[in-house]
Amino acid sequence: MTLSASEVPAVARRSPWRAGLRRFARHRVAVASAVVLFVIVVLAIFARPISGHDPNATDLFATRAAPSGDHLLGTDPTGRDVLARLLFAGRVSIGVGVASALLAVVLGTLLGSVSGLLGGAVDAVVMRLADVFIWGPAW
Repeated sequence: MTLSASEVPAVARRSPWRAGLRRFARHRVAVASAVVLFVIVVLAIFARPISGHDPNATDLFATRAAPSGDHLLGTDPTGRDVLARLLFAGRVSIGVGVASALLAVVLGTLLGSVSGLLGGAVDAVVMRLADVFIWGPAW
C-alpha cells in the first residue's frame, strides 16, 4: 500500500536541514558554542573599527599601560594596543583554520576518488597512509 502526497504525514515531509537544525537547537552547549564562534568571527572581521588602533603602531609613552578608555586591554611592553593585536590575530587564525580545512577536504576528496577509481594496490597504499595520519607512527 502506497500513500499519495496528500496522505503523507507532515513529519515525513520535513526537510533534513530543518530536522538537523532542530536537533542542533536542542543542545544548549552547541548553540552557545556557535554563538561564541559567530561573535569571534564578527570581531575579527570588524577589527579596525572595534579597536580603533593600528596593531603595529607603537606608543613609547604608553608602554605597559593598564586597561583604560583609550586602550581597553592595555598595551604591551612596546606600547602596542593589546586589543588591536588580539583582534587582528584572530583574522590570521581564522584564515589558517579555514585554509587547512579546505586543503584537507580537497586532498581527502582527491585521494579518496583516486583510491576508489583505481582500487587494488593504490587503494591499499592510500589506506595505509590514512592509517598513519589517524593513528600516528608506531614507534
